Amino acid sequence: MGTVPFSDYIRRAPQADLNIFGLQPEPDFEVIRRLVDATDSTCMFVRDSGRESALA
Repeated sequence: MGTVPFSDYIRRAPQADLNIFGLQPEPDFEVIRRLVDATDSTCMFVRDSGRESALA
């Protein structure tokens, strides 16, 4: 069984009230627009500073 591309999974995923996606250091706004269109719901794109620690 092969790996399902993320873009295919998004189209098959259950509808959510809010989708949270990680944001790349250099955002590709066309990809962001496609995700919003594909999910047909509210999307939040987040990015951390890289200085956080899960062990804190």
